[in-house]
Amino acid sequence: MWSENVGRYQSPEAVLSIETFPKALCMIRSLVLSIVGGLALANLCGADETFPVVHTDPITVRVLDGRNGKPIPHAQLTLVGGYDKEDFKRQSWQEAALTDSQGYVHLSNEMANLPFLQVWVLKYPTCQQKPKAAMFSTDEIRRDGLSTPNRCGISTVASTHGVFIVFVNSKLTHDLLSLHPFKKQ
Repeated sequence: MWSENVGRYQSPEAVLSIETFPKALCMIRSLVLSIVGGLALANLCGADETFPVVHTDPITVRVLDGRNGKPIPHAQLTLVGGYDKEDFKRQSWQEAALTDSQGYVHLSNEMANLPFLQVWVLKYPTCQQKPKAAMFSTDEIRRDGLSTPNRCGISTVASTHGVFIVFVNSKLTHDLLSLHPFKKQ
């Protein structure tokens, strides 16, 4: 290429840039269009986060009795997180936790940085219908605070950013334990 065009061009850089410029422009244009199209598609599909994001704001789960609003101390929890319903079916990210004396448990960084969360309280029925079907947004918890529906009573708690309230029915657990056939009376 250089030897054929010696008389017309001043340097090899000029030959390469003039002859390859249209091809390079087409490649760049198609790359930019691909990126813009992908971002538009992700936005159109409702993706809140297109890339994994590390959040520094902590998330706390608090377990309360739905009848009276009192904390449930030392409750065993299973925390399940994920990106979509398939992650919850597979239980891809799961942690065990124990509430403190005030009913609080702090999420690990890994669990807090996943986009969705489920909280299962062992030995206590939750006050919401189908708790394993509900996915709660960690962004919404972080920004506004959030609570599960309370179908056990009239207890309400003001939302606090970074706190996820889970209502349970402690009376049902107490009643079931009192009916246990091996319990000494």
